[in-house]
Amino acid sequence: MPNDVGGVWISVGVADDAGQRELLAATRTLVEELSSVGRVESVSSAAPSGAKGLDALDPGSFILTGALTASLLRALVRVVTTFINRRSAETVMMEVDGDIVVIKGGVSGSAQRALVEAWIERRALAHDIVDRVAGDGTSRIDDEG
Repeated sequence: MPNDVGGVWISVGVADDAGQRELLAATRTLVEELSSVGRVESVSSAAPSGAKGLDALDPGSFILTGALTASLLRALVRVVTTFINRRSAETVMMEVDGDIVVIKGGVSGSAQRALVEAWIERRALAHDIVDRVAGDGTSRIDDEG
C-alpha cells in the first residue's frame, strides 16, 4: 500500500469467512482505540487526488498521522497487540515508507515482539535522521559514525 502522507498505513485483516460487516466493525473499533495515539484519517481522504481502485477505497485501511517517534510507534503497537489478543481481528499490517510489519494473532509472543521491535527501531532511526536533516538544513549523520 502506498504511504505518501507521512504516517503509518494500517490495514486490518479478518478471517477469510468474515464478511464486509465484520471488517468494518473491526476497523471502526481499532480506529476508536487509536484515537488516543494519533490522528486517524481514512484512506480515501489520505489518498492522492485522482487515486482510483482499492487503495483509495479500502474499508479495512486507514492512516495514523503524527511524529513517527519510537514512543508513538510503541504506543501504536501496544494498542494493536491488545486489539489482536481480544480476537477483534486476525492480523494488522502497519507500513511506513515501504517498511511493513504484520502483527498476527496466534503467533509466538517473543518472536513477534522481536520483529516488531526491529521495525520500531528502523522507523525511529529513519525519523530521527529526517528530523536532523530537516531541522537546520544540514546533515549531522556523518558526525556520529
